Amino acid sequence: MKIESQVCLPEQGKRLKALGIIQESLFYWAGDKWGIMPKSSIDFSGDPTSVFTVGELGVLLPNKIRHNKMDYTYRINKEKSGLWEIKYRTRSRDFKLIPLKIISGKIEAWLRAEMFIFLLENKFTTPEYCNKKTLES
Repeated sequence: MKIESQVCLPEQGKRLKALGIIQESLFYWAGDKWGIMPKSSIDFSGDPTSVFTVGELGVLLPNKIRHNKMDYTYRINKEKSGLWEIKYRTRSRDFKLIPLKIISGKIEAWLRAEMFIFLLENKFTTPEYCNKKTLES
């Protein structure tokens, strides 16, 4: 499997960087000249951008978020069609599923990054909380 399908897109990494996420990852985007490089071979003087792995994004996504006095839980599954589906959902009092956000597509890392950006932009989580989790893991 190519590394490009195991990490977020460079544009997503740049967006996460702009949102205040600490640049600590196994892989970095080192620009068009070098592409995606492992941490061990990066010259940090060039200000590379983290391209987070599926696992790193999994640590950063909260298992549960609270919105409008309701708890939404994180779910991820691969459909029979081969597409990934990532969502935060809750159940109503009559047990109907209520989604907060659903994202589906082919590349799991890209979807996790998209969900993470959504959570940060909509204040469902904070860079400070996520950065603390990154440093602890």
